[in-house]
Amino acid sequence: MIEHLKSGISISTHLGCGLKCSYCVLATLERFNEGAILQIKPKKLVDELLNNKYYEKNKTPIMINNRTDPFIKEVIPYTLEILDLLIEKDIKSPILIISKFAPPVELKKYFDYLDICFFYSYSGIDSDFNYKKVFDDLKEINKIVPKKSRYHYFRPIIPGVNDNLEFMKKIINIFVENNFESSVIAGFRVTNLNKHLIKEKSIDLEKIDYSHKLVNNNIYEINKWFFKSNYYIFRHTSCALAYHTKSFNKLNYYKKEGHCFSSCPNNSICSKKKININEIFKELKKRFKDKYDLDYDNDSIIIKSECSQELVAYIKNAFGCKVNATSVKLSKSEEVILGE
Repeated sequence: MIEHLKSGISISTHLGCGLKCSYCVLATLERFNEGAILQIKPKKLVDELLNNKYYEKNKTPIMINNRTDPFIKEVIPYTLEILDLLIEKDIKSPILIISKFAPPVELKKYFDYLDICFFYSYSGIDSDFNYKKVFDDLKEINKIVPKKSRYHYFRPIIPGVNDNLEFMKKIINIFVENNFESSVIAGFRVTNLNKHLIKEKSIDLEKIDYSHKLVNNNIYEINKWFFKSNYYIFRHTSCALAYHTKSFNKLNYYKKEGHCFSSCPNNSICSKKKININEIFKELKKRFKDKYDLDYDNDSIIIKSECSQELVAYIKNAFGCKVNATSVKLSKSEEVILGE
């Protein structure tokens, strides 16, 4: 299964997960909660990736098995086989692995060959299956994952449940003390199946925009507690990825109010961003022929015809330019999640 998400191209051998997290947005997909079901074997999947029109070799970030959990017992061998194949194909793209599990010890050797960002997903919500396992998991992570590759995924932040700043500070301190690089604090993607979890009474559940994550920007005040300790808080996975790869944010959040923080250590790099929009335009015209009505201005690719969400994400991740699109179709999974 291949799908271009906002922060990169997702490749998954399996669909589904038996963890049954109450807030999971993918739970709306058919049979998702029945467990991890094999969809495609690793060799075929990687071959399809390398021939995918929305993958730019060594540029587009690759997200592995995020349509399940990559370290569920039955999925682990497939995740590791994908990594073996990426080494064989000499892939230099940044690779994101996001899991609620400590990785298997076999993962350790892959950091010598691939540029892997490991995100340990922990929200401090007591109903999560890893709520009581976090300290055991961190012992394993400390043995297996290099410090420069350890990231904490603090998601989801559910209003009225785990968005108290003092509580969040305690959770983040766990990862500071375990030598993680940073925490990515992500909002709550609301669906009809999980909106009942919101405990903040001031939120009108009937007026929530399901197409965007629910975020109270005040939670990012937590930055002031960690800035002096050189532990960084990011709002977006793409920000952490830019920091990890020492490159500018490809999704163009730099100086965007509520998304970019003055304390970000990557600001000096993002501020010096340079792209050649004319060359990008020529490359896209060559690749897609006359399929799309394309144009460009000083810093943006303009798409005047209807296009896919995957195309927009691909252009941003591969080339780092802004994209102005007249009409964007949702991906298949987004259509299901949003009920459209």
